[in-house]
Amino acid sequence: MEYRQLGRTGVEVSPLALGTMMFGPWANADVEDSIRIIHRALDAGINFVDTADAYSDGISEEIVGKAIKGRRDDVVLATKFFMPMGEGPNRSGGSRRWIMQEVENSLRRLGTDRIDLYQVHRPSPTTDVEGYRHIDTAAAYGNEREVGEGIRASGVDRDEIVVETKIWVSDYGYDETLHAFEKATGKLGFDRVDVLILHQPAPDRFERTVQAYKALEALYADGRVGAIGVSNFMPHHLQSLLDATDVIPALNQVELHPYFTQPDVQRADAEHGVLDQAWSPIGGITFYPGWGDERVSVMDDPTIRTIAQAHGKTPAQVMLRWHVQQGRNAIPKSTNPGRIAENFDVFDFVLSEDDLRALDALDTGRRNGPDPDGADTSRFERVIPEA
Repeated sequence: MEYRQLGRTGVEVSPLALGTMMFGPWANADVEDSIRIIHRALDAGINFVDTADAYSDGISEEIVGKAIKGRRDDVVLATKFFMPMGEGPNRSGGSRRWIMQEVENSLRRLGTDRIDLYQVHRPSPTTDVEGYRHIDTAAAYGNEREVGEGIRASGVDRDEIVVETKIWVSDYGYDETLHAFEKATGKLGFDRVDVLILHQPAPDRFERTVQAYKALEALYADGRVGAIGVSNFMPHHLQSLLDATDVIPALNQVELHPYFTQPDVQRADAEHGVLDQAWSPIGGITFYPGWGDERVSVMDDPTIRTIAQAHGKTPAQVMLRWHVQQGRNAIPKSTNPGRIAENFDVFDFVLSEDDLRALDALDTGRRNGPDPDGADTSRFERVIPEA
């Protein structure tokens, strides 16, 4: 099994995590079946288990607790709070009162004395953010002021919280982006931001993107920003950016599956040490040749099915193993407990070089997600208010 760092915690987790939203009456009411799924994942080397207080009204946490009993030290356990857990105004949200009460409830349901990763289940511009440690917002969300107010009301030391926000394309340009940063910090009420990211490539006005990134670099050099980055950059976007700037982005999240492998993106990112993170890694939202009666799912591809049969695996498992062997980070999703278990059962076989070449050869060169080179003048017309 290959393991990766969980942020800056020093804890190592498997590249695939076991999600347990569908364990319990919401989907799979068979407790023993759910426990068997968890045990299969743990036996396969999966050590990262994700649940939440609201999943099946707490029953998912109880199932997870039963499943990991006697194996607690082998598991990196994540759960969440925020969603309503009963009637009344104080049985949900992010107040200190509710967090302190609900973490004890989760510990009881899980049958453990500690939680490795405690997460906020959803953002809210009006929610007190006491207890949060990583807050993500953006100028375009329109809630930076509320986020800042919530952090200050929390009583948590600012140095203990990672604050992340994004610059919208209408504020691209060197001076414009510096001013956008001042708008953001003015609304947040802080003089620095931990992570600052450009929201889109904006290729139709890319010089403004470059100037915006240079502004991010200046803020980074001044210590007012802890890290900077990009998203959905194609090789020409990345190269143009790197030719004019100094700080290499850490991550590039792109559409990537056997029918759309983006080898040029992978080569460019690898050359510069940028990690590829695949969304739709098994083509779950992707159909070819298009939407209609004749659409074809990647899951039904005969080449993938042949490879799967040869290894005694499913097409999804073959595609996930393909990602793992080629060094990418993959984000599989499913609402079926059986398929969730299958997604993690990918570490007991190895695809041959012929298998990998056959999968790579399925590339159609056609994306189904948004085109990073698409031009939309209207997005430049959106005005981000002053602080």
